[in-house]
Amino acid sequence: MRMISNELGISPGNLTYYFPKKIDILTALLKEIRTTPEEENAESLDDLRRYLLNMVEGVQREQFFFSISDLQRLDRKFFEENSNAVNHFKEVLFRILGELQQRGILSKDMSDAWKKDYIEIIMLSHLSWARETGKQSTYTNLSLEEFIDSQMRLLEPFVMPK
Repeated sequence: MRMISNELGISPGNLTYYFPKKIDILTALLKEIRTTPEEENAESLDDLRRYLLNMVEGVQREQFFFSISDLQRLDRKFFEENSNAVNHFKEVLFRILGELQQRGILSKDMSDAWKKDYIEIIMLSHLSWARETGKQSTYTNLSLEEFIDSQMRLLEPFVMPK
């Protein structure tokens, strides 16, 4: 806390007035994270691809917050903020898939259950891929572009012919 207050040029007492515990600072930082744009319109598969790419880049950039599951168990408020962020990304992705269906880009045969399963797989794979990137690993055999391409290929059965 002393190091943080020194960097900010304020007294430790001033810092602890607003953030009584270290976890309060992390929770405030988590609220500020924006790994993807707030609102995203989906007019094409390229828009979905761009959104997925932004998500992965955000996870890479803010990897600390996505790799500290112990903190989530320690503090309920931190857990709730993290859950809210994850649910937001899921909701936006679900909406994007629905918009692509409405535009006739994806088949109406894609059920809501399938969309939710796809989103779960995407979310978990983003975390795993970001954690392994830059390390010697048996899992990092894909570039970021190849990784996103593999996620897009999962949609091929639902892509409508042009």
